[in-house]
Amino acid sequence: MKKIFSSNWLVCAAAAACMFLLLIISGCVNTADSGADAEITGFVFSVKENQDYLSQDIAGSVDTGSRLITVKLPASVYADTTVRAALRASIAYGTGTVYAGAASNPDYSVSPVALPVTTQSGNSATYLVKIERQYDTASQGSLLFTEYYSGLAYAFKGTNNQYVEITNMSAAPVELGGCELNRHCWQNGIRYPAQDQSVQLSGTLASGESLVIYSARTTFSFSGKCLSDAYLNSVVSFSGEDGLTLTSGGIVLDALGPGDGIGTGWNWGAAKRMQRKNSVTAYSGWKESEWITSLAANTASDASNAGFRTPALSASAKEITYFAFENLDDVVYGTIDTADKTVTVNVKEQYGTVLEPTVSTNGSDIRLADMSRIISGKTSIDFSSAAESNPLKLYVYDNNGTPCIYGVIFNVIKETVYTRTNYDFDGGIQSVLEAIKNGDTSFNTDVTGILTCKNVYGYKTAQACFFLQDKNAGLYFYISDTADTPLPVNAIAGNKVTAHVTAGQIYYAMPEVTKISAAEVTDSSVHDIYYETDRYSEEACTGRIYEYAGTIEKGMDSYAVGTFSETEGLYFHADFDFQEKLAKGTYGRFYGPVLYSYSQYRMEITDENQIKSD
Repeated sequence: MKKIFSSNWLVCAAAAACMFLLLIISGCVNTADSGADAEITGFVFSVKENQDYLSQDIAGSVDTGSRLITVKLPASVYADTTVRAALRASIAYGTGTVYAGAASNPDYSVSPVALPVTTQSGNSATYLVKIERQYDTASQGSLLFTEYYSGLAYAFKGTNNQYVEITNMSAAPVELGGCELNRHCWQNGIRYPAQDQSVQLSGTLASGESLVIYSARTTFSFSGKCLSDAYLNSVVSFSGEDGLTLTSGGIVLDALGPGDGIGTGWNWGAAKRMQRKNSVTAYSGWKESEWITSLAANTASDASNAGFRTPALSASAKEITYFAFENLDDVVYGTIDTADKTVTVNVKEQYGTVLEPTVSTNGSDIRLADMSRIISGKTSIDFSSAAESNPLKLYVYDNNGTPCIYGVIFNVIKETVYTRTNYDFDGGIQSVLEAIKNGDTSFNTDVTGILTCKNVYGYKTAQACFFLQDKNAGLYFYISDTADTPLPVNAIAGNKVTAHVTAGQIYYAMPEVTKISAAEVTDSSVHDIYYETDRYSEEACTGRIYEYAGTIEKGMDSYAVGTFSETEGLYFHADFDFQEKLAKGTYGRFYGPVLYSYSQYRMEITDENQIKSD
């Protein structure tokens, strides 16, 4: 009988045959690692493989991204290169990955050790095994932060002079290799966890010994044990808002800054020298009252005790050492007179009179007249009646319970007023200016003028330059950040300031004072600032205040320079914080002193009061 085969059956048969052929082929090739990376997934020095040397398994930390394996060995094993050379590792590989090294047993007496691996499909990689010493965890209370310093902070860049001091409070030496210094980053009130830093310390601190870790840019000299942060990933680069913690084995040994070292969105740590009171011997949470804070002068004397424990204070000490309103857009620092027992603060009208002062004492605590304790930076106080004739009383207690009364004089400062009425005094500025133009470089004379602009960025090492002006002329003070006598930090625009000039020069056609031996606010009242309106792009205009009324032609570039009018040669140099207010097309009135720089006449703008948008 004849059998008839349908075409459908033939198609099915052909498909089955192809499937069978594919199965045979697939059986001959391992496709599990096709395209997969060669990788190591685990690394252990086990007791089973190393029973003569180890008492417990030691697992390495494998980072497949960087292909780095970190293994921490006990101190005795780490120090014995013969033992390390004899160690055998148990290694776990990814699917299809095999070891491709020439030596079957790598020599771990050196570090790092290369472990080449490959897959059957030809993908290859090299892992590095980094051998480190295992340190004991430092015990709670063994180490404390005992000093913190962050010099004057300016608008463009942070300060150069910064350091932190760590002291061994225990009776035995402490190995720092088991400790980490951690910086928790903030900038302009915003937390940036991705920028946090954690660096492992090294070395040993004897009982009672201190270590100063300082910024590589610091100009101070230190006694005792010290270390540049050039070896620690520049961790000492404080924004003034950052917090610090000291940890060991996941345990927080100490914290520096609000939020138990996490930091906060205001300048709690800017322009400060902070010394831990000698009576504090253990960490129990961040307490500002444990520290004696003073305003940083940015002079070498500020670091005189760095590297040594803060001396014990007299039981009768009861001075206010620091007073400021830190949680304002512009930090306001008080002027403390320890002889008259007064604190004078000048606060802009816009901030009101109910504020939370940050205040520090070398005594035990500070109280109001009703005996309520002031918590630094948190207690709200109404200063509306704190005039010179009726200061607000603060009771500062020593450790014996005896009070000392300070009076706070609270001056409300109205918005800066610019006027066409000139000053009525000759402060000697013209004579110094002419002498500089005539080539004189050495001086020994006082000049007095109205402070018309401060915190002018002259260079990366001169970020607090300023201008003074009397009825005859204006003068630019190019003062290094490391100068022994900077402008007093509490000086504000409109104050009358006297400076003792000792050096000056002509720098690319710009006359400037380069050194002063003294500077003080001789009249703390705020004077209206005299301005001129003529075209200011000529030599005779430098150092003087001018007004530009019109539209901004070009906004700020990457050097913070903008253009009022290119055809008229009118430019400005400003704080980056004012970039939006000084954008292209903005119309308004702008006031500032003129400085000649890079062949341009530039108006310097460092305060928002210099910008009057219409």
